Amino acid sequence: MAFGWTLSRLLHFDCGHYLPLWLAGALCVYNVDRLKIDPADAINTPERARRCAQLRKAGTLIAAVSAGMILAIPAWFHDWLLFFLALGGGLVCLNYSVPLLGFRFKEIPVVKTLFPPTILTAAYFAPPIIEQRLAPGLCLPAIAWAWCVLLFNMIICDLRDIEGDRTTGIRTLPVWLGVQKTYRALILLLAVIGGLALWNGWLPAGILYCAALLVALRKPRGETFYEWWVEGILFVPLAVYALSVLWVP
Repeated sequence: MAFGWTLSRLLHFDCGHYLPLWLAGALCVYNVDRLKIDPADAINTPERARRCAQLRKAGTLIAAVSAGMILAIPAWFHDWLLFFLALGGGLVCLNYSVPLLGFRFKEIPVVKTLFPPTILTAAYFAPPIIEQRLAPGLCLPAIAWAWCVLLFNMIICDLRDIEGDRTTGIRTLPVWLGVQKTYRALILLLAVIGGLALWNGWLPAGILYCAALLVALRKPRGETFYEWWVEGILFVPLAVYALSVLWVP
């Protein structure tokens, strides 16, 4: 939600109806994914898997309430276009963890890594492009930047999970490339993120945070590091934007 709000400020579109949808969508999809037990979780994130098992009832309730909010919010505002966008997008997202179509997106080689940043970028940009006539051609560099930032985050998480994914046959991008090539890909992606930020006329200060993560991850880190610092990437654009506004005379 913080990431989307920052995009709305930078690109000057109204995100009032979208903010609660972004929050509800994140809560729903994340909790559904935690409810679906994968063998790789016991290897990749044993502490989180153990805690999720203890909070299974709460996770089920949060997922159900969030799913209701995804449909109730646009219905309340009589925004039926957004209603069907949210419904269709929600079903596609759920198929990442639950085999609604007879398969799960996370089981398709490499797609597991590419799917989350792609669907999130679509959630951020599709509604304002369709409803507010935000010119897709003019904001294409911003779309590319957002996708690359989200992909950077996802690759780091999949790099953490490489042992369990490899053991259970899940072919993520890091499993396919290997550790060293994945680090090289992250460095290249970081350069692209910085270049796109400059192209958009934005302060590329966030790449310092991402670069620091790459240095820190050269040593094994616990699950808490990923939960706070790696997922914290989504709050960095908001922090940079806030500081830039405060510094403008």
